[in-house]
Amino acid sequence: MPATPKGARRILALLALGFVIVTVASAVLIHSRTPRATALMYHAVVDDREGSAGVPSLGRAPFERQMDFVAAHGYQTVFVKDVVARYEAKTRMPSRWLALTFDGGFPDFYTNVYPVLRRHGLRATLFVIVADVGVDGGLSWDQLREVSASGLVEIGSHSYDHAADECLSLAEAREEKARSRAELERNLGIEVLSYAYPYGAFSERARRLLRETGYRGAVGTVYRWGEFEDDDAFNVRRVYVSDYSRLPLMFRFMLSGYYVPTRSLILRVLNIKTPRDIGCTPPPAH
Repeated sequence: MPATPKGARRILALLALGFVIVTVASAVLIHSRTPRATALMYHAVVDDREGSAGVPSLGRAPFERQMDFVAAHGYQTVFVKDVVARYEAKTRMPSRWLALTFDGGFPDFYTNVYPVLRRHGLRATLFVIVADVGVDGGLSWDQLREVSASGLVEIGSHSYDHAADECLSLAEAREEKARSRAELERNLGIEVLSYAYPYGAFSERARRLLRETGYRGAVGTVYRWGEFEDDDAFNVRRVYVSDYSRLPLMFRFMLSGYYVPTRSLILRVLNIKTPRDIGCTPPPAH
């Protein structure tokens, strides 16, 4: 007798649940025993009544609850440059280290994020799209100087104008990395050591150009299991804090250290390629 629609849905649900359980269990079993710092990736943090067209965002209220949790449960927030230094030295990463990162340099960082960091004494790394500084939709240089001088915020580059490396010629890619770093250092009076790949579009060429232009490390996103080398100072994995993080158990999973290997394994099993296609033809390899 054929399964009823209800029975078929139940079977599919059980299969899906089984897949998730097996995937998570596998990731836990093969996850490195060496603790790695968890790095969270935020973009805009907006008032809940607002939208943020074209920009990934999280409401201010859930963000504040998350930072309350981080502050109350003994996490040590560190800069990306601190994580990179551990990778370079090949020393054990403290298991409670947490890198809070924010991509873009949107005005809400100053109004909705920075006050929360100050209230709890939390550190964060802000990756700035340099071409947007001082224009509508971006922070001002004065605001960047203030947050940098606080000792709570590391400033890094999120490129000059958010063009993915593979969309640029070799000369253009080298120029945007050097220019963004130079303008940040000149206007803020600091040393810029960290970079965030636009769209998470890591490549070997991008890594080489970052080294050549004076960066010490860079952050990406979660890729398919085995796609790139682990423990790479120029490809520190980050957890994208999506709207699902409103669920307390999901946020705790993101903090656990098992989110990255679990998602990496799922991407591998389902053959989902990352970073995503951003609609440009890669230039010839050099």
